[in-house]
Amino acid sequence: MSDMFDGADRVETYQEPTGSRIDRKALQAEFAATTPPPTKPARKLLNKKAWEKYEADLEQWKRDVRDARLRDSPWPRAMNVLVTNKKGSSGKTPTTLCTAGALASILGGGVAVFEAADTVGTLLSRAEGTATKGLVEMLRNADQLDSRAAVESYGLKQGSGAMVYGSVARRRPWSGADVDTMREILDMQFLVTIADSANNEMSAAFGAALQGADVLVIPTAMSFDSVSAVIETLDFIDNKDKSGLIPYRPDLWDRTIVVVSPDGRVEDPEVSAKVVEVLRKQGITVVRVPYDDHLAEGRTISWSLLSDESRLAWSEVAHLVGEKLHLAITTN
Repeated sequence: MSDMFDGADRVETYQEPTGSRIDRKALQAEFAATTPPPTKPARKLLNKKAWEKYEADLEQWKRDVRDARLRDSPWPRAMNVLVTNKKGSSGKTPTTLCTAGALASILGGGVAVFEAADTVGTLLSRAEGTATKGLVEMLRNADQLDSRAAVESYGLKQGSGAMVYGSVARRRPWSGADVDTMREILDMQFLVTIADSANNEMSAAFGAALQGADVLVIPTAMSFDSVSAVIETLDFIDNKDKSGLIPYRPDLWDRTIVVVSPDGRVEDPEVSAKVVEVLRKQGITVVRVPYDDHLAEGRTISWSLLSDESRLAWSEVAHLVGEKLHLAITTN
């Protein structure tokens, strides 16, 4: 029976899901050196356990191929992601850290998270490690940051390989110039930076973070007020703000990802499905991640302590971010 998995009966006829941008032949040529998918056996000759193993192996192979494509992304410059939702407790910091963890684990590092909020948030308190210095000190000594080691000395390295930069004490509100300087420093050392924003979309810090974003990630629980905040966010990137304080970024509409993350409250599945349908009909990419006790505890977030289901879902978020970053390069 094992010969069925080792012979010529490879999955040559496997088709990607409808709507996939992947060219099967090009994919096979580009990744000829990667492990091929397992042989597709005849279902009638195998028991349920063996068939489930085949399907699991096939899914793993597809994930491996997607990971390889993401690692080989030909970005000609550092890329920037902004995580935002004007509603508090919408999951911005967990989304920031989990997305960074997924990207860093796939890319082998090269990902930095930084605080782009008016005041000190929860970024450092939920990151792994204890910081004695952070962004305030980094900005003060910006002219001395002439190496990767010097830059990393102001951050916290996560188990995933991502670096986290925040504030260790109370500070003044960030200006737009502060956010720009942070990005200039980090962009010299990292492939991707992810900005963790606050709840004030009218602040100078948020304006600068939005102006420099290549991809927008909006986390939301499936509650009326959180979803309403998502709609408001989409509204202000698609319409010019009369005050001029919010940058006009209609180009981000096609590069926005809404991450639906349950917060433990009971949801109405019909309402949830309708909300997701409305967003998708407007061309917005929506991905759902599962509830995870580790994230809900409000404690340190470790990539390795997420459930297997969570890591798979956040890896999907990372792949979608990678696709949107590619779109940013090819359309600008």
